[in-house]
Amino acid sequence: MGGQRELGDRAGGRVRTIWQIAIRGACPACGRPGMVWQRGLLDRVQMAPACAGCGQPFAADEAGGRGLYPVVLPLVVLMVLAALKIDDLWRPSLWVYPLVAAPVALVLVGGAVRLAKSAHLAAHVGRGAGQ
Repeated sequence: MGGQRELGDRAGGRVRTIWQIAIRGACPACGRPGMVWQRGLLDRVQMAPACAGCGQPFAADEAGGRGLYPVVLPLVVLMVLAALKIDDLWRPSLWVYPLVAAPVALVLVGGAVRLAKSAHLAAHVGRGAGQ
């Protein structure tokens, strides 16, 4: 993926992409894991107030609210259309939808939100470093 934006310290050999930041929850400035996330099942996903390694502030730059609508709404529309198509093709029992749709929705929307928040923070850190 040659066109992917790289962040971080190239001299130290730690080049991070937005995918790596999102998957590991790494700080876009120093690469230390632990940027985000409360681990409880029903806890609200939140960013740490600042990086424990370099002190980069996160909480003030957290993407949330209406800024995530362009990420979540297309996924919801696609999931509804997929459910309608599956119903047309295979006519599964009614109990199959919550059993399958709930985990799929959690993974898709949760992953997309995590990626969008990481991309927003990485872009903000990149702008701050360039100033």
